[in-house]
Amino acid sequence: MQSKHRRRIAGAALGALVLSLVLLLTFDLSPGGKSSPRYYSGSAGYGLILFSPESGPMENALLDLASKLQLPTLVLSGEEPVGDAIAAAAAQSGLPEDRFFLAAAGERAFPLLEQTNLLVGRQPLGLILLSPSGRPDRWKDLTVPPVPALVIGSVNGGAELTRSYNALSGDGIVSNGSPMRASKGSVTLITAPETVVTDALPSVSLLTSLAEWMGPAAGGSIPEIGGRIGLWRAVRTALWFTTLISLLVLLLAAALITGQGFAEGSCRIVTAQVTSRGRFYLGRVLVWLASIPAAGLSALLLWLFRIPLGAGGMLVASVLIGASCSAGLLYRFRLAPGVSGQPAAPARRLKPSRLAAGLLPAAVLFASGFVLARSGFWNARLIPGHLMPFLVLWVLFSLGFYLLSHDAMVIEMTRTSGGRQLLMLFSPFLPLLLVPVFAVPIGMIPSAFLLAKAIFAAAAALLGARVSENLTGSAALGAVSCAAPLALFFVTARML
Repeated sequence: MQSKHRRRIAGAALGALVLSLVLLLTFDLSPGGKSSPRYYSGSAGYGLILFSPESGPMENALLDLASKLQLPTLVLSGEEPVGDAIAAAAAQSGLPEDRFFLAAAGERAFPLLEQTNLLVGRQPLGLILLSPSGRPDRWKDLTVPPVPALVIGSVNGGAELTRSYNALSGDGIVSNGSPMRASKGSVTLITAPETVVTDALPSVSLLTSLAEWMGPAAGGSIPEIGGRIGLWRAVRTALWFTTLISLLVLLLAAALITGQGFAEGSCRIVTAQVTSRGRFYLGRVLVWLASIPAAGLSALLLWLFRIPLGAGGMLVASVLIGASCSAGLLYRFRLAPGVSGQPAAPARRLKPSRLAAGLLPAAVLFASGFVLARSGFWNARLIPGHLMPFLVLWVLFSLGFYLLSHDAMVIEMTRTSGGRQLLMLFSPFLPLLLVPVFAVPIGMIPSAFLLAKAIFAAAAALLGARVSENLTGSAALGAVSCAAPLALFFVTARML
């Protein structure tokens, strides 16, 4: 009866996950994501040339803002010369060439600034650099065009925004994690609040700040911002949380269902035994204590390999690797109280059907991550320089997941319920949950959400590895396959 109930829950979670992913893809394809160039007419006395951002949701929100402001808007792929873009927009709208704002986001902001400096006698109305990324030191050698320039983004990217602003303006301000405004010369900085779930989808407050800057600069009025922009954001946020919850419930139910199959007898041989449950449960405290120096060693390894993780990413990654390795190594060296022998799984040849089943959890993680990144849940950026960090993290996560499987084998010998087994298995990682909880009261809400994303990604990957191992009996396959999407998340999200 319990198994049937879990299967129903898993089926419902799978249906909700598929539906939410399809809806997120549908939202992402309209109106952004179409071929360039595209022109949208408007009646305002000034226009916008948008060099298509990396994020479809960012483009959608900016096009909605342009529609609200009635701006003639030209959307380009980012490869066209700025001078040609201004001429094309002026020809289609009938406006003078000096009545257009130029806007670019992410890593496309620097090329726009660089090209604008090369213009002779055809200066735009102003420059808008949305959440610029890249190396701000490259900006120091540029001369800021003699037009108003706005560096704008959310408090999530405050440090990167202030570095870009300082490089352009010569100012020396420091990000304090709160919304702020600064101005020096022709350069203005605005970090807007509210974008706490993601920085790839602009908040209403950010778009309002952008409209308030553009209006006076062009002599136009400022309409009320919201409406469809706010509705799209609310619907998209609801779909994000539906996706996350359904994915976690699906993996949890699958882990319990497949784990029950192994408890009833299948293809794993365990050579360790729990000789004393009392000492074994006390030994869980030893796992916690051992994970502290192991996490420190993991952080040192990441630093030695020059993996450029931020503070939050370093914390989650080092605890994940350290706790996983310490739990497994205690059994490998027979140091775990209340346990005799060493847990080991026999080497086995996997049939194609079983191999495909073992790779299914990783495929679900990859598909869900792709749709979430495409829809703006995190500002996914993948460049050639990320290859080495990805490989190092993949190896370390794989090692941790594999060693953690030894802990899982012994926990299964306690013959407790599946839910309690998973709770004991993941107990070394529970203190991580306290970090975002304590970050909220002290005003670090964006950091709390960023950490929560990383913790969720780690939990989903760990559960996926358990499901894969339960389906195949191969700890190595589950570890390697599910460590890959987790490592990819760390190098594409703003954990770097």
